Amino acid sequence: MAIQTLEELTRAMEASSPQQRIALAQRQEAVLRKFSLPVICPEVDLARVEAAMSLDKKAVGSSLRWVLLEEVGRAVTRTDVPQELAQRVLRELAR
Repeated sequence: MAIQTLEELTRAMEASSPQQRIALAQRQEAVLRKFSLPVICPEVDLARVEAAMSLDKKAVGSSLRWVLLEEVGRAVTRTDVPQELAQRVLRELAR
């Protein structure tokens, strides 16, 4: 599940406790499903997404700033997300 993969990104970056991550991921997926919103994006061109991310206002030089949730209503900004991890999360979202 894509939401679980996003949770994995948060876990890998230690942005919240295990219980918080699981509850948050489940809550996010439930809200998306309740409103018939997608939890995966199977027809997304990953190369275009990655190119657009590099142009994002949160990009600093060649690295991206990521906004990760610690809990609902509390986000942290990180620049140390490994590119391989980010690419794996994108691939999971696009499956």
